[in-house]
Amino acid sequence: MKERVTAEEISKAREIHLIDYLEAKGEPIINQGKFYRHQEHDSLVFKDNMYFWNSQQEKGVGAISFAMSYYNMSFPQAVNDVNGVEYKENAREVREQIAQKRANEPFVYPT
Repeated sequence: MKERVTAEEISKAREIHLIDYLEAKGEPIINQGKFYRHQEHDSLVFKDNMYFWNSQQEKGVGAISFAMSYYNMSFPQAVNDVNGVEYKENAREVREQIAQKRANEPFVYPT
Protein backbone atom coordinates (compact mmCIF):
# COMPACT_ATOMS: atom_id res chain seq x y z
CA MET A 1 0.00 0.00 0.00
CA LYS A 2 1.39 3.39 -0.90
CA GLU A 3 2.59 5.71 1.84
CA ARG A 4 1.32 8.95 0.32
CA VAL A 5 -2.11 9.98 -0.85
CA THR A 6 -3.11 12.84 -3.08
CA ALA A 7 -5.47 15.66 -2.18
CA GLU A 8 -7.94 14.20 -4.68
CA GLU A 9 -7.86 10.80 -2.96
CA ILE A 10 -8.38 12.44 0.44
CA SER A 11 -11.29 14.50 -0.89
CA LYS A 12 -12.89 11.42 -2.42
CA ALA A 13 -12.55 9.47 0.85
CA ARG A 14 -14.04 12.32 2.88
CA GLU A 15 -17.20 12.19 0.75
CA ILE A 16 -17.90 8.59 1.81
CA HIS A 17 -20.50 8.43 4.56
CA LEU A 18 -19.47 6.46 7.64
CA ILE A 19 -22.52 4.17 7.56
CA ASP A 20 -21.88 3.35 3.88
CA TYR A 21 -18.29 2.45 4.79
CA LEU A 22 -19.37 0.23 7.68
CA GLU A 23 -21.93 -1.60 5.56
CA ALA A 24 -19.43 -2.09 2.74
CA LYS A 25 -16.86 -3.47 5.19
CA GLY A 26 -19.45 -5.93 6.49
CA GLU A 27 -19.48 -4.57 10.03
CA PRO A 28 -22.50 -5.88 11.98
CA ILE A 29 -24.46 -2.70 12.68
CA ILE A 30 -28.11 -2.39 13.56
CA ASN A 31 -30.40 0.57 13.03
CA GLN A 32 -31.94 1.83 16.25
CA GLY A 33 -34.02 4.75 15.08
CA LYS A 34 -31.92 7.89 14.82
CA PHE A 35 -28.63 6.06 15.36
CA TYR A 36 -26.86 2.79 14.63
CA ARG A 37 -25.09 0.47 17.05
CA HIS A 38 -22.36 -2.10 16.48
CA GLN A 39 -23.64 -5.57 17.38
CA GLU A 40 -20.35 -6.87 18.78
CA HIS A 41 -19.37 -3.66 20.61
CA ASP A 42 -22.61 -2.31 22.03
CA SER A 43 -20.94 0.85 23.32
CA LEU A 44 -19.94 1.78 19.73
CA VAL A 45 -22.67 4.09 18.44
CA PHE A 46 -23.02 5.87 15.07
CA LYS A 47 -25.12 8.97 14.47
CA ASP A 48 -25.10 10.87 11.20
CA ASN A 49 -21.44 10.76 10.12
CA MET A 50 -20.06 10.55 13.67
CA TYR A 51 -19.10 7.68 15.93
CA PHE A 52 -18.90 7.43 19.70
CA TRP A 53 -17.14 4.48 21.31
CA ASN A 54 -18.19 5.04 24.87
CA SER A 55 -16.24 2.21 26.54
CA GLN A 56 -13.01 3.38 24.84
CA GLN A 57 -13.79 7.08 25.38
CA GLU A 58 -13.23 7.73 21.68
CA LYS A 59 -15.21 9.74 19.19
CA GLY A 60 -14.70 10.97 15.67
CA VAL A 61 -16.20 12.07 12.41
CA GLY A 62 -16.15 10.24 9.09
CA ALA A 63 -14.92 6.99 7.64
CA ILE A 64 -11.22 7.97 7.60
CA SER A 65 -11.17 8.76 11.31
CA PHE A 66 -13.08 5.56 12.10
CA ALA A 67 -10.72 3.39 10.04
CA MET A 68 -7.71 4.92 11.78
CA SER A 69 -9.21 4.31 15.22
CA TYR A 70 -11.03 0.99 14.84
CA TYR A 71 -8.69 -0.78 12.41
CA ASN A 72 -5.53 0.91 13.75
CA MET A 73 -4.56 2.27 10.31
CA SER A 74 -2.32 5.17 9.42
CA PHE A 75 -3.90 8.11 7.60
CA PRO A 76 -2.74 6.98 4.12
CA GLN A 77 -3.86 3.40 4.83
CA ALA A 78 -7.27 4.63 5.98
CA VAL A 79 -7.74 6.84 2.89
CA ASN A 80 -6.80 3.95 0.59
CA ASP A 81 -9.07 1.55 2.48
CA VAL A 82 -12.07 3.91 2.35
CA ASN A 83 -11.52 4.49 -1.37
CA GLY A 84 -10.87 0.81 -2.08
CA VAL A 85 -14.15 -0.60 -0.77
CA GLU A 86 -17.04 -1.27 -3.16
CA TYR A 87 -20.15 0.67 -2.22
CA LYS A 88 -23.75 0.01 -3.13
CA GLU A 89 -25.16 2.60 -5.47
CA ASN A 90 -27.70 4.94 -3.90
CA ALA A 91 -27.12 3.45 -0.42
CA ARG A 92 -27.43 6.83 1.30
CA GLU A 93 -30.65 7.70 -0.55
CA VAL A 94 -32.22 4.37 0.42
CA ARG A 95 -31.21 4.86 4.06
CA GLU A 96 -32.66 8.39 4.09
CA GLN A 97 -35.93 7.18 2.55
CA ILE A 98 -36.28 4.51 5.23
CA ALA A 99 -35.56 7.06 7.97
CA GLN A 100 -38.13 9.47 6.51
CA LYS A 101 -40.74 6.71 6.34
CA ARG A 102 -40.09 5.80 9.99
CA ALA A 103 -40.33 9.45 11.03
CA ASN A 104 -43.81 9.68 9.49
CA GLU A 105 -45.09 6.56 11.27
CA PRO A 106 -46.72 6.98 14.69
CA PHE A 107 -44.77 5.67 17.67
CA VAL A 108 -45.91 2.29 18.91
CA TYR A 109 -44.84 0.92 22.27
CA PRO A 110 -43.36 -2.58 22.10
CA THR A 111 -45.60 -5.31 23.42
